Amino acid sequence: KNEYSSLLILMVKIKECGIVPNKSTIRALLGLMNDLPSLDRESFIVLEELVIFSDLKHNSSELGFGSLDEKSKFEAYYRILEYYCDTWNLPEALSMFVRMQQSSSVKLESHHYVMILAMLAETGHLRKDAPSIEGLDGIYNNSAGPNLFNEIVAEMANTVDEIDPSCAVRLYKSFVMGFNDYPIHFYRPGHEMIDTIENVPISRCAAKRDELVACRVWLDKSTGKCPITETQQHIMPLSSNQRKIIHDDLFKLAKEEYNNSPDKKHKDSSDRALIELQKFSQWLAKKKDVSYTAIIDGANAAFYKHHLNNGEFNYRQLKFVVDALEAEDYKALVILPSKYVKPGFILSDGRRQRLNEEDLEIMNDIVSSRNLYVVPARCHDDLYCMLATVVQQKSKAQQYEDSFPVLVTNDRMNDHALEKIDPSLFQKWYDLNILMYRINHLGETSDAKRIQFFQPKRRAIQASEKDDAKIWHFPLKNRHERFVIRIPVLI
Repeated sequence: KNEYSSLLILMVKIKECGIVPNKSTIRALLGLMNDLPSLDRESFIVLEELVIFSDLKHNSSELGFGSLDEKSKFEAYYRILEYYCDTWNLPEALSMFVRMQQSSSVKLESHHYVMILAMLAETGHLRKDAPSIEGLDGIYNNSAGPNLFNEIVAEMANTVDEIDPSCAVRLYKSFVMGFNDYPIHFYRPGHEMIDTIENVPISRCAAKRDELVACRVWLDKSTGKCPITETQQHIMPLSSNQRKIIHDDLFKLAKEEYNNSPDKKHKDSSDRALIELQKFSQWLAKKKDVSYTAIIDGANAAFYKHHLNNGEFNYRQLKFVVDALEAEDYKALVILPSKYVKPGFILSDGRRQRLNEEDLEIMNDIVSSRNLYVVPARCHDDLYCMLATVVQQKSKAQQYEDSFPVLVTNDRMNDHALEKIDPSLFQKWYDLNILMYRINHLGETSDAKRIQFFQPKRRAIQASEKDDAKIWHFPLKNRHERFVIRIPVLI
């Protein structure tokens, strides 16, 4: 340990000479922190100074060994912050956290914010009666209490859309610990033993005004209301004007794409493309018996990892995606080009594929389910998929967040035709509507757990107010599930 201390002192001298420590040196010091977890605070201060100095000088490689790479700087920042949080060194932790926010080399994620919030909750500094934290002048507008919590979470909401299950577990345990003398909504003894999200309490009843709320909740699927706080949650859809712009652009593109089709044997008017797209728009808008919450790009799903299936269209895989979505409470509409709703068809490489008996049975089941729309020949199925996300459905079964369904596809939608839509508007549409997926391995059974969906950025950490208290809802992986926190002000 004395040798390591001497090395740290030497590094301070090197820094004073204006030399940037290289990544090998910083990593050696990080290794030291693993080997000697009981390092004194002074050693951590030295390491912090080295890292900050390196970060400030990362464009000055001519001074010494060269600049520190992004990964090394991130590791150093994170380890220092973790140390301060674990030792409840509040001023230093908050100061380092703000420094991380200001650094171009660090991208803050949900667990970074939760680390800070958990420390403040555990130490009782988010309570209404909390003492001020010294040394926060110029760092935060509030020095303790619910307002400090609100200030940090508001910053978090600008960069984070949801929290991981492990973050919800830590928040729950930290708030129960720091508010142990408060009335806690839906409290269950043994919080110290909770280590999975499934064991975090989930409430379905309204909280009393003086109760601390820190638990899971399922929003009402029809209204989006939180049964605990009785507050409304919202999504972030495109505006009606933005939807109209995309709608109109898609019709213009439909005509152009039809005219540019390589199939020249047909002599019909290009108005056919507009007529067919209009038929689909009206069909979707007038459906009264069902509300589609997910549109599946059928060809994309069937050709997913097509190299594993000899480059062929895979109806079993398409069915797997449909079943997995229904297991997550989606109502899916499959959109397919007409060529794939036949016993045989020509693939893009010129080979002819003839569906086997199992694929034919699945195809017939999808057709008979009436949850399929067949795109006519020479019409661009991507345009139909996009249009389905901006057409207002009128079903009585409409759910609050499903007025405009997600589009299930891994297609980057970088088709040259779509480039004619305003790039910023297209990117916003993409971020709000695309539900990407990953299938790990299909095997012999269609186990829904083998598929992972990546939610679009419709959900967000949201604030609301009731009874003079601010309420925060943090989205979790399941689309209707939230972790909700309310610090009462009536105590």
